[in-house]
Amino acid sequence: MSDKGSRKSGEEGIQTLYIGFLAIGLIIGILLGVAVGTFVVPQTQSFSSIRGLTPEEAGEKAVDFINSNLPLPPGAEVTLEEVKEENGVYNVTIDYMGNQLPMYITKDGEILFLQGIGWIKLEDFEVKVEAQKEQEQNPL
Repeated sequence: MSDKGSRKSGEEGIQTLYIGFLAIGLIIGILLGVAVGTFVVPQTQSFSSIRGLTPEEAGEKAVDFINSNLPLPPGAEVTLEEVKEENGVYNVTIDYMGNQLPMYITKDGEILFLQGIGWIKLEDFEVKVEAQKEQEQNPL
């Protein structure tokens, strides 16, 4: 009888040991996750990409980039006219030699592009195609 009792307490001891190892492993895993989240992730992202740029900062960044990196004629300079948010990007209007030119910059300031291509709704497109077919069939 004492043999069965010692066997049972031995099994309980092993189970307790397994539970202890699992608990320690879980604690170590949580600590590693917190450490990685605290020290590694913020270093891989720039601060501006986390918070984004204000419209004024984005406009100034676009103007500075153009004036510093694009070949402009001597004495020519690009100036900022207006910045407004449009469809998740900033629409920046610049003045170049008296001409108002639109361009776009992402909110994190990483991509500057000169033209956006808008999508039209499929229904609008189908209506235009039908109208064009009717005009071709019934010329004036």
